[in-house]
Amino acid sequence: MASASLSTRDLFKCGPKAFRNSHLHGYLKYVVSFPVSQASDSLYSPIRVVNRAYGSNLIVTALKRRGLNTALSSTNGSLKVPEERVTVLVIGGGGREHALCYALERSPSCDAVFCAPGNSGIAQSGDATCIPDLDITSSEAVISFCHNWGVGLVVVGPEAPLVAGLANDLVKAGIPTFGPSSEAAALEGSKDFMKKLCDKYNIPTAKYRTFTSPADAKQYVKDQGAPVVVKADGLAAGKDHKGVGDGDVGPNTGGMGAYSPAPIVTEELKKKVMESIILPTVKGMAAEGCKFVGVLYAGLMIEKKSGLPKLIEYNVRFGDPECQVLMMRLESDLAQVLLAACQGELDKVSLTWSPELATVVVMASEGYPGVYKEGTVIKNLDEAEQVSPAVKIFHAGTAFDTDGNFERLEDACLGSLQRARTSRKQGPKLMMRSTLLTGQKDSTGMTLVGGL
Repeated sequence: MASASLSTRDLFKCGPKAFRNSHLHGYLKYVVSFPVSQASDSLYSPIRVVNRAYGSNLIVTALKRRGLNTALSSTNGSLKVPEERVTVLVIGGGGREHALCYALERSPSCDAVFCAPGNSGIAQSGDATCIPDLDITSSEAVISFCHNWGVGLVVVGPEAPLVAGLANDLVKAGIPTFGPSSEAAALEGSKDFMKKLCDKYNIPTAKYRTFTSPADAKQYVKDQGAPVVVKADGLAAGKDHKGVGDGDVGPNTGGMGAYSPAPIVTEELKKKVMESIILPTVKGMAAEGCKFVGVLYAGLMIEKKSGLPKLIEYNVRFGDPECQVLMMRLESDLAQVLLAACQGELDKVSLTWSPELATVVVMASEGYPGVYKEGTVIKNLDEAEQVSPAVKIFHAGTAFDTDGNFERLEDACLGSLQRARTSRKQGPKLMMRSTLLTGQKDSTGMTLVGGL
């Protein structure tokens, strides 16, 4: 499915008939209007179709004319637009990025959300305008897009572009970017870098040795004895913990579900983690000339005897699916918070969370994390979203087939989320929702995995 965006000039050239014959057919109901004589591709950002969650009420929003306010027409009447709002570009195309787009699109200080490359589910949901043809491996292409469309904030989802230095280039070009520099991203990109930092700043972690010789490494393993964990120094797309099947059986995955808040994380434990691990890391990075801007996501282990936390590894971006439950509970203006981080002004904002619990169950293709079948149609998505008003589906590896149906293209393709006051209310509805999506194995090729 093509990206749901047109320039203002194209909008008025093509007219309603062309819209009916385009990929927007079935979504366009109301069109914003303003003086056509002033429409200019050099002045206006693209038109975006926004599928709001208000039954059949669909609206089209004219994005902000650069430096000026624009009109907004919707089925719900006039809405007040803040004087200064930012256009955001989210880099990535998974469930994590869909969740970020979902939260940003609902941020009062956010004018518009682009997602590159995004996916068909994000585009169809109206949570962002997807730019599938933007080469996110090219800093030059991303910078050019940002300048052309007035992007005032870039949020980088995956780790690979960060390690490759995308944030460095964007910041150098004067574009606020939520994500660490390549030097700071070495916390995830290099296990050796992380361990040496822990040594230097007394951050509790497991003993280690780094080798460049395979023979020396093998000899060390023999001398050390079990248990020993061997890790590659660079990014290795590792699967960390959650077994693929119900009851934590089967091979490890990138995560089959998440819940928030986590009851195990008490205020006392939070304080210990901040004082012994997080703050020493941030201060140490600054001392090393690697000021950190972004998400610092610590993988921890709590010692059974002492109850003290120890660092296993760092991620320098939001986790997936962990980000999905966080964005479901976030009540703060996400765009405002991320901009404050970029500007070094986090002391001026705060995070507010819903008191409700959020849970996500990941829907994965049969065979994941091994060989899996592509191109199987995913049925009943509309029905699944109607199970409860407190539920949301975030898309990862999905696309439209030639008939306009969603199909699976990647392994973990959907996240089914719900908010509730207690965890007891979440399980049955999530399982009902997942059952609607999976149906019979022989008709969909999908099985329910990782139910919480």
